[in-house]
Amino acid sequence: LPARLAPPLRDLDVQRSAGVFGVRFTAVLAGQAIGACECIADMTQGGALPALQGWAQLSEFAVDAEWRNRGVGMWLMQQAVAWLRLAGCNRVVLSVAADDEEAGAGRFYERCGWHPLVRSRRGWRRVAPVR
Repeated sequence: LPARLAPPLRDLDVQRSAGVFGVRFTAVLAGQAIGACECIADMTQGGALPALQGWAQLSEFAVDAEWRNRGVGMWLMQQAVAWLRLAGCNRVVLSVAADDEEAGAGRFYERCGWHPLVRSRRGWRRVAPVR
């Protein structure tokens, strides 16, 4: 991930708060939330999984459609990753649903420096009952 950049839009700010999964970073422009992501800084589950020491996860990452392709997502991710580094995390993972990847999220994450490690395919599918 490139070094932290200045905000790509004038008056863009980040707010940090408690989220559902961890710390939530919200991109705010003129008092309006235009993007957010959450960070899980402790993947050890309180020490039960010591092999994951130093690992973190980004989740719930989204930027409103009208603000995409303006640098907001990259800047927001830089804020989150910089905070994770301060928390002692040196590896960051994320997961992307197949439909989100097809909609462009995969290209965005690759521009940020992430590359797929694993792709899962569900082994089930809905089939009409046989009569």
